[in-house]
Amino acid sequence: MRESFITSYAHLFEARDGGTQIDQVEVPLIQRDYAQGRSDSTASQIRSSFVKSLHKAIVDDHPISLDFVYGDLDHGTLKPLDGQQRLTTLFLLHWYLASRTGRLSPDDSWTRFRYSTRPTAELFCQLLGRHSFAGPDTVSQWLTDQAWYLHTWNHDPTVQSMLRMLDTIHAHFAGADFQQAWARLTDKSRPAVSFHVLPLKSAAEGNALYIKMNSRGKPLTPFENFKARLEQITTSLPKAGEFARKMDTAWSDLFWVYRGRDNLVDDEMLRYLEFVMEIALWRQGQFARDDAFELAVQLFGPANNTAAADNLDWLARSIDIWSDIDIAAYFGSQMRSNTSDATFGLPVFRDQVDLFEQCCNSYERREGGRRFGWPETLLLHAFIIHRSEKTTDFPRRLRMLRNLIEASPNELRLENMPGLIKDVETLVSEPDITNALRLTTFNSGQVGDENDKVAAIIREPAIEAALLRLEDHTLLRGSLIAFDLDVDAATFNARAAKFESCFSDKALWPTLTAALLSVGNYSRPKGARFYFGSAKDNATSWREVLTRGNREDAKRTRDILAILLDRLSQSTSEPKTLLEGVIADYLAAAPASDGYDWRWYLVKYPIMRDGNSGIYVGSDRELGYGLCMLDKTQLNSNYRDPFLSAIIKQAGAPEDSVRDRFNGYAHIPRLMVLTRSGTKIQCIPDGYQVVPPEDAAQNISYLTIAAKYGISNNLLSIAKMSANSPIDAVDRIVIGGKLLGELIDAGL
Repeated sequence: MRESFITSYAHLFEARDGGTQIDQVEVPLIQRDYAQGRSDSTASQIRSSFVKSLHKAIVDDHPISLDFVYGDLDHGTLKPLDGQQRLTTLFLLHWYLASRTGRLSPDDSWTRFRYSTRPTAELFCQLLGRHSFAGPDTVSQWLTDQAWYLHTWNHDPTVQSMLRMLDTIHAHFAGADFQQAWARLTDKSRPAVSFHVLPLKSAAEGNALYIKMNSRGKPLTPFENFKARLEQITTSLPKAGEFARKMDTAWSDLFWVYRGRDNLVDDEMLRYLEFVMEIALWRQGQFARDDAFELAVQLFGPANNTAAADNLDWLARSIDIWSDIDIAAYFGSQMRSNTSDATFGLPVFRDQVDLFEQCCNSYERREGGRRFGWPETLLLHAFIIHRSEKTTDFPRRLRMLRNLIEASPNELRLENMPGLIKDVETLVSEPDITNALRLTTFNSGQVGDENDKVAAIIREPAIEAALLRLEDHTLLRGSLIAFDLDVDAATFNARAAKFESCFSDKALWPTLTAALLSVGNYSRPKGARFYFGSAKDNATSWREVLTRGNREDAKRTRDILAILLDRLSQSTSEPKTLLEGVIADYLAAAPASDGYDWRWYLVKYPIMRDGNSGIYVGSDRELGYGLCMLDKTQLNSNYRDPFLSAIIKQAGAPEDSVRDRFNGYAHIPRLMVLTRSGTKIQCIPDGYQVVPPEDAAQNISYLTIAAKYGISNNLLSIAKMSANSPIDAVDRIVIGGKLLGELIDAGL
């Protein structure tokens, strides 16, 4: 095997030191047809993607390498065994740009490209190099109209594939600066498109390699192609032989249990190898290119000489660590899923825990999300580090990692993966826990929470069991910013027990929202929105209240929750009874001293806490008498005004008698419409704004009722605690309910 060298297609035919001389390229008879130009959807996608990459390299000046091209070099003729598809495309691209720049000459060395698969294809390439395309038609239209175009080419699959590729090239490059594109394509010092050439010593060597790569006489599977190429690119590395042997023996056995319906392990093994190679790139601060072989070139190719051996060793170790265990049982002993009834293992709030199997079945790199997601990626990497480095204290570090992942949905994205991978390795590998929590990319609030919990357990060891149970609670998922950690063990443990007994029962959530409001405004603001935790079955809403942000952000919520839990801890009665007692005490005392503010109304009337999201938006970006109660998270979906919902229920109004769904900005007036008359009612801080019916007869009935309620200038005023107070002195829901009931009874 001769030494490989880097070149471009335009300079492939130049003389080189050592006597290597390529005079022409000849696609050998044993090769398949030109597949990149086929008409099926898969080939179309590959073709378009490849030409886009060439366009970016040439027009946008982002040079690319097309990996290895290797084959038999016999008396100056290179017969590619791998790379004929890329070489054919480059030949066609050179012809197209040479034509558009007026530089096409049959004497140019790059035109010496032959196809031996079919005489017709060989003749087509020969004649193509003698005729320039000038546009503006598609290339295939122009070619098929030429006098020299042979009818038999319409039945040659290779020629037809070339025509499709030429049309794709034309579609992408027609608007380019042709002179500049040609200059970049043929630049010797910095070519836009380059590749490694590996000439083989003899036809026998080449045929042996070809047989190894394609012994079944049909297109290679992606894994077979990758494996053969990987062997070539790693051939000079110290452990390359051992790696290749394991691929065919021990590792095939390892992956056999995960085989697909085709009874092959090819896809499963390739997915795991790609996963580990992408991790290896992130460890070096790099990002993966398009396909598996591109990853291999990045890790093991000539441009990465210094780290190539270490990278191959990392890849091998990342597979070897699973060889001596029952993988499914191992993961089952470490973690438990949402669907598991096991009492052991760390709850990871996911349906599957066998991360290795998940990776083999679903790992892929694609835009718009990954089936094997960022959380699974980081968790599996933690296991790889632990098993390969034999780290200590792993259950504790795995728990912390779970907590960090759950708190970092905004941080878990591709551009952060190098930093996150480094954080995982620090967390798992660093013996000292303080140093292990010096992390840079995970959610900083949760990093702080983890440090606070470590300090709290050191200070009060008796809280550890209760603290771990709280971390495992599905509403908290590792975040304890809603709990005061700087308290004695008895207080902390009592609060933890009451939290578990109350918040683990979804049936208590409506009562909990009222009880917490009875203590104070526990909401968590986020922009113009206020999160209260849903009274319905919406755990996500509670997590916004209990876990979002950092400890400082959650102070008000933490203080109010502590007061409620302490009150509950003073009695052994059932949680529901205790919560209802807190609510009753508040409702009885509040009006006499503080009046009827928005908080009193939300406690008093459950329907005002009936929004599915637990999110409220105020008309003036504050909590008051003008509220939007959201069922979803955006104002552009239908929502309700909780005060209007309450008077509808108070009046016992039939469902079809009013329209009370709104959308749009919170400052837009929300006018409930009485369907029979068109009368409208709006809740405002001063009371109720009423729009009378337009029908004269109906208006007479309305005026009678308006006089009874003292409506002046269409405003039903609600008495305030004092002249300067905005707080109601009477229950506006009772008054509004009576008004609405009389309007409906009057036929309005």
